[in-house]
Amino acid sequence: MQLAGEQDDVESLRALDVREHEVWRELWKLPQAVAWHMPEYAYLVQTVAMYTRAVVRAEQSFANAADRTVLLRYADMIGMTPNGLARLGWLIVEDDEPNTKPQLHVVTPSAYTDPRDEWEEMEEE
Repeated sequence: MQLAGEQDDVESLRALDVREHEVWRELWKLPQAVAWHMPEYAYLVQTVAMYTRAVVRAEQSFANAADRTVLLRYADMIGMTPNGLARLGWLIVEDDEPNTKPQLHVVTPSAYTDPRDEWEEMEEE
């Protein structure tokens, strides 16, 4: 029984599976994982899984430019790049306590003032 392509064997597939598990565990140690656990970002968990698989594929010698492009797109979607963080409204900030890991701060729209309110205040003055 052939599991994948002609050149794939069971040991190679197992090695890829082990590597995917390693990448998956490392991703969930990152500050972004705080947001991935939040109910409003639960939809990203599947994309984190696809990113994990894309990382492993991009590491392979047979990976091409398309594989690496897919990896970058997934990285943006899950907040692994500066552009992705900005699009999602996330900031990674240092914790006040020394010797702690950086923490993810999710910026909500309510954290910003409405420019219309500011305009009304300026008109009243």
